[in-house]
Amino acid sequence: MTIPCDLLITSVGYKGLPLSPSLPFDDSSGTLDHENGRVNGLTGVYGAGWIKRGAKGIVGTNVEDGREVARRIMEEYDAGLFVGAASDKDDDSNSTPMTMESLLKSKNIGWVEWEGWRRIDAYETNSENKRCASQPREKIVDADKMKKVAQGNL
Repeated sequence: MTIPCDLLITSVGYKGLPLSPSLPFDDSSGTLDHENGRVNGLTGVYGAGWIKRGAKGIVGTNVEDGREVARRIMEEYDAGLFVGAASDKDDDSNSTPMTMESLLKSKNIGWVEWEGWRRIDAYETNSENKRCASQPREKIVDADKMKKVAQGNL
């Protein structure tokens, strides 16, 4: 039987596997042991999507997981729970907290700001970059190309 359609999405469930012996893991559910995305007993270690709740849900569910974890990271960062979240005191009376940007730079971690993400989205959904007109987007899978697009260099 043939069913005409413009888009077909297949989804295959997978059971998560332990990522490291140091991470608490529930073998029966295939998930990290966590509370609202933060791995229990570990500051600064988080999980989202299927490794957080098991092989269930849809893309939108994973997006919400990512948002929840991002909120949790920022709350914990703002609360000073990250090592290095505040700079060393120059003297006993003066301490200036690091911004998230300076923390990421100090750890040599790259990121894409909102405008960069919008450039990526526009590039991926541009009809000239898609293989066919009915395709919603052509994902950029090369990290270097994605960086160039985010920076407006492509």
